[in-house]
Amino acid sequence: MNARYVLDANVLIQGYILEENTKRVQTLLQALAKADADEFNVPEFCLVECTNVLWKQVRLQGMPVETARRSINEMRFLPLVVHKATDLLPRAFDIGLLPNLAIYDAIYIALAEQLRCPLITADTKQSTVAASIGITIKPITAFPEFTESD
Repeated sequence: MNARYVLDANVLIQGYILEENTKRVQTLLQALAKADADEFNVPEFCLVECTNVLWKQVRLQGMPVETARRSINEMRFLPLVVHKATDLLPRAFDIGLLPNLAIYDAIYIALAEQLRCPLITADTKQSTVAASIGITIKPITAFPEFTESD
């Protein structure tokens, strides 16, 4: 059986903008195209979060509009397993209360808890909270960097 993960938007977006872990995220994105790909789960608003980052890149960092549009279209067709966020709200609320974590971040943790699978995130606070309630964190650094021969 292939591995199953919850993928945070702060990791996914790094496949489309130049960040520290871009090459590692590109490895994940390339692997999604394979028949025996691991399963990556996200709440329904994940792509909205990523699109907002792209919008900021266009408005504030000079990213070409067409580059952002191409990235949005690519993300829309990724074979991600999308979950309804409202189903996770009660648990996310409880997770977010104790450490003062944003509900958006807590929803990813609640999803990982519900699915009993690791969370891939680049957010230190989110990682700490998730680990404190028994969620396994799979650091993006555990994945190899993408190379053109991959």
